[in-house]
Order: sequence, then C-alpha cells, then structure tokens
Amino acid sequence: MDCNELREDWINRYFDHTLSKDELTEFRLHIADCSDCARAFRVYHQYVSYQKSRIHYASSQLSKDRFIRRIKRRKSLPYQIGAIAATFVIGFFGVNAFIDIHNTNNRYRMIIDKSMEMIRTSETADASYTHLHPNTADISINKDKIIKLLHDGE
Repeated sequence: MDCNELREDWINRYFDHTLSKDELTEFRLHIADCSDCARAFRVYHQYVSYQKSRIHYASSQLSKDRFIRRIKRRKSLPYQIGAIAATFVIGFFGVNAFIDIHNTNNRYRMIIDKSMEMIRTSETADASYTHLHPNTADISINKDKIIKLLHDGE
C-alpha cells in the first residue's frame, strides 16, 4: 500500500466506515508497520475526536444562566449609564433651584427689613404730620395693614 494513498483517502474512509473487510485488514497492517502513517493516523484521530467532542458538548445549566446574566447586564448597561446621567442632571438643576430660591428669600427678607425700618422711622415723622393735617388717619391705617401683611408669614 502507498503511504500517500493511505493518508489522502483511506484514513477518511476508515472514519466514515466505508472500507471493506479486506481493505480494513490491509489498512491495519500498514499502520502497524509504518510509523509515519501511524503518527498521521493518531493525529487525525485526535483531531476528529476533538471535533466530535465539540459537536456533542452540552453546557451545564449554571453556565447557561451565567451567560444569560452577562448578556442581560450588557443590555442594561446603557440604561444604567442613562439613569446615572439623569441623576446628575436633575441633581445639578435641583441644587441650582434651591440656591435661587434661597437667594430670592434673602432678597425678600432684606426688602421686608428695609420696609420695617422705613415704617419705624416714618412713625416719628407721622406723629408731627398728624398734628398738622387732620386727614392723616388713613395713612396710619395703611401703615398698620402693611405691618400686618409683613408679619403674616411669621
């Protein structure tokens, strides 16, 4: 038997189980006598066995679950990044709104304090003005309304 013929044709036919009984006997005798063909047969046999094991590989349920969890994590990653970005944006604008409200309240407090100071300083001027003009009772009533309005929030 020729070594090239065995390596190119007969080894494949051996694994396909298409050799006749006489050919199978001749094949086994040649493999036993020729170390090069025996080595080529062993390598090809290992390769074929490896391919068959890959075809019949069945993963465990645990590895399937891990794989599915990894896929879900990768799918949810853009949503997680979006949620984090939205949190930062809302936080930024929330802090700015708080600062603006705080500044506005300080401005109103300052206006109220100035108004109260002006009303107090005007009381002394009103006392002398009411003696000169008898229709000034309306001014003191309006002043009392303003003071009540200013103190209404406290």
